[in-house]
Amino acid sequence: MHAPVDKAGREFWDQQWEYRHVPEAVDPRSPGLSSLFSRRMHAFFERAFAGLETHSSSLLEVGCARSPWLPYFAKEFGFAVSGVDYSLVGCEQARAVLAGAGVGGEIVCADLFDPPERLRASFDVVVSLGVVEHFAQTARAIEACASFLAPGGTLITFVPNLVGVVGRFQRRLDRSIYDIHLPLRADELRQAHAAAGLAMVECDYFLSVGFGIMHVSGAGADPRLTAAKRATIRILEGVSVLVWWLEDRTRCLPATRWLSPYIACVARAPVR
Repeated sequence: MHAPVDKAGREFWDQQWEYRHVPEAVDPRSPGLSSLFSRRMHAFFERAFAGLETHSSSLLEVGCARSPWLPYFAKEFGFAVSGVDYSLVGCEQARAVLAGAGVGGEIVCADLFDPPERLRASFDVVVSLGVVEHFAQTARAIEACASFLAPGGTLITFVPNLVGVVGRFQRRLDRSIYDIHLPLRADELRQAHAAAGLAMVECDYFLSVGFGIMHVSGAGADPRLTAAKRATIRILEGVSVLVWWLEDRTRCLPATRWLSPYIACVARAPVR
């Protein structure tokens, strides 16, 4: 059986990362508006890892290109961290992020569907933050992520919610970016985890609003139009931050299929 094909392709990712600066590690304790999103993610991970002995556990991030999250998982929870990605440029940048944060960890440059055998069934936690939606066969992609889990391990999957407003904006702003994703509903992602043999802990929309995940490539387009589209995204992202700031001072609005930017799932591998 042939492995599922990435709708974007390796060359796309290498080009995406090649000329970007290396990001700093996520720090949810950093003050200011810029860390509002990180704090929401931190609250999610604290809940997801409740009951786990994280300081004696291993974590693998699938799709770890230039990841600012691996140092975060090591520093905040004590995980021994590793990452896998098939973009050479992305892997080099992931190593640079770890080194810049003073965190040790292994970055393996390999295909999700053909990894080194030593990685299989080896990790207590596997995280993918925007990976499985790039494959038409969602359950196969999730099954591949789960193959890295030790028995009883935890799989955390995030995908963008492209069936709501974010997807509609993305489709209008840059159809080529929209087309390298498979729009998924929460129930479809839940079913795909079940089809991959995992027990669902939770799977739902995440955050009340968030437009910062949209992207405009600008390839072959009028530079002025591209600049206008990117300015639109920055304005919408500012609206998102304002909503999160108000939520911090009042109460959080519900996450919905219509407005939420993400779907987040937590699942468990069977204990064999």
